[in-house]
Amino acid sequence: MIKERAFQHYTWVELVTPNPEEVTTVVAKYHFPTKFKNYLLDRHEQPRAAADMVAHCALLVLRVVSGPNNQQQRTSPLCLAFNDQVLVTVSHVRNQRWMFAHMPVNPTGQVSEPILRIINRVLQPYFSALDDIIARTDRLSNQQLNYRITNRRLDRLSLLRTRLIYLRAATGSNLVAMQELQGILRQFFGTQPERTQQISQQLADTLVEFKQCQAMFDVVSDELSETAESFGNLLNNRLNDTMMFLTVWSLVLAIPPIVSGFYGMNTYLPLANRHLAWVDTILLTGALILLMVILYFVHTHRRK
Repeated sequence: MIKERAFQHYTWVELVTPNPEEVTTVVAKYHFPTKFKNYLLDRHEQPRAAADMVAHCALLVLRVVSGPNNQQQRTSPLCLAFNDQVLVTVSHVRNQRWMFAHMPVNPTGQVSEPILRIINRVLQPYFSALDDIIARTDRLSNQQLNYRITNRRLDRLSLLRTRLIYLRAATGSNLVAMQELQGILRQFFGTQPERTQQISQQLADTLVEFKQCQAMFDVVSDELSETAESFGNLLNNRLNDTMMFLTVWSLVLAIPPIVSGFYGMNTYLPLANRHLAWVDTILLTGALILLMVILYFVHTHRRK
């Protein structure tokens, strides 16, 4: 789908899930380099910034959260191809249209204004997802303090770590692309010092936000790693306690067959001729079990 909006100084062409014919038409109509076509069509394109100084146009690819819902784990590319008169945006996911909905656009502004607004909107869902991950991580950390670890909570932890991997990688790649774009725009508007200074300042502020987002993702990643390690240690301790319990009971249950086996033989044994000899075997079994338990806990206490 192609949607065109004409303003005083530029035209905004919006493509949503375009087919190759639509991209070819837009590239040819607005005289963009042919090499831009592959970038615009690639649904798996990684963040980058490129320029063609001969055609005096540039390209920016950013990874964007697929929708406003914070539960989204994956990201998809958003492509911006532009020159002084045209801005082309290509979205490969229909949910990305929320980025442009109700976005204020100055009808008398320059093409750089919507580009900077779009970049700022790209960053907002990352902070929202970051807040959501922090809240969920805190809940998991509180649950581990209560020694309540279930398969469901382990699944949640795994999903959080997977989600964080995608978002953290996308944020870092977007930051690199933004730094490349900063140098490209200086070349584009080098002959307009005032405009160059204004755009550079706005981009610098946006870069600070991207770096802050990346730093927070690093902190949350470390926190999740520590939480996962703590979960692992608690599970190991729980397993050790279970194995200790099973060891004690296996030793306890091994004693009665030994005693009863001896007194089941056709040989002379002490106390075997008494009328209540079976009571003696029970008392002997209990005494041996008690002695084994005492020796086990004494040995365990010495090891600690």
